[in-house]
Amino acid sequence: MREGPGDDGTGGAGAASGGSAGDALSDATRGRLEEVRRGLLGLHGGLLDSERRAYEQVYGRIGSSGELLQLVLHHSWFAWLRPVSALAARLEERLASRADPAPTEGEAAALLAQVRDLLRGSSDATAEGAEGSAAAAAATAFGERYRLALQQDPDVILAHAGVMRLLPPPEPAP
Repeated sequence: MREGPGDDGTGGAGAASGGSAGDALSDATRGRLEEVRRGLLGLHGGLLDSERRAYEQVYGRIGSSGELLQLVLHHSWFAWLRPVSALAARLEERLASRADPAPTEGEAAALLAQVRDLLRGSSDATAEGAEGSAAAAAATAFGERYRLALQQDPDVILAHAGVMRLLPPPEPAP
């Protein structure tokens, strides 16, 4: 996970999430993560619907949900959505009752910050764990396409606002 200056890897958000970084996940924080995950999935669905319509205008009708799935997984048109998919999957994985080790307050704060950063356009969220210009290019591609979707689709705007309301504000810069 990304570490902020002089902290324990939580980006300074441990206390803001209801406990210190190493504390077991509280029920309130677990509930917040669940809500954010559901909101992120709704946002992903709205983005997917929007992209499907745009894709069909260029290439013609997508015949089935199976064909759409294959396009989402393999076609470059949909590649920019993968950071949202990956983050939703990460939330799901960490919230699973069998997650080992169990998520902590600090990890929850970091996950919430990643969601916030991704949706606000910070390249840190998209590029985390990757290196070099490829990560920067992916972050830029996501940000550009996401801003365009926000400008073109009212459903995406509403879903975005719904997720952002669930997230803590960013930590002030030191």
